[in-house]
Amino acid sequence: FRGRYDSLQALIRKYDVGDIVCLKNEVVGAEKVRVLMDADAFIQTSRFEGMPLGVLEALSYGLPCLLTEGTNLAGDVCRSNAGWTAQNFSQSIAGALRRFVGETDRLSHAGANARQLIVDTYSWQKVSAEAIRAYVDVIGSYSNDREIEA
Repeated sequence: FRGRYDSLQALIRKYDVGDIVCLKNEVVGAEKVRVLMDADAFIQTSRFEGMPLGVLEALSYGLPCLLTEGTNLAGDVCRSNAGWTAQNFSQSIAGALRRFVGETDRLSHAGANARQLIVDTYSWQKVSAEAIRAYVDVIGSYSNDREIEA
């Protein structure tokens, strides 16, 4: 891990983008809240993420996100105009970063959409209601004369 972190820091220095790129090690508690509140966007590139909690948390703070398709939330972010998406290869990610930098006037609107996406789709009320509906559907699919095994 340390070698990759140092390599990224070297690239940030080489391309003189330290004023807009900040790498963080693990941050927790009040420091995490401060970091998220100070950020303009949240970037997560991944080939596969089942349900990326970091992205959900960032969206809940109203942070627009730049995601690759492997995060499983990229489609929702795109449909909600809550950020930018890219395919899982470097040229596409670079293009999405260029779009993000060129569209900073869109940050406030995308951030509001990010927060609304959480409220409309991923709040505990919405998720728990959907889970209950799914359980009822599964239980209801059994016929009355069939025993449900524990």
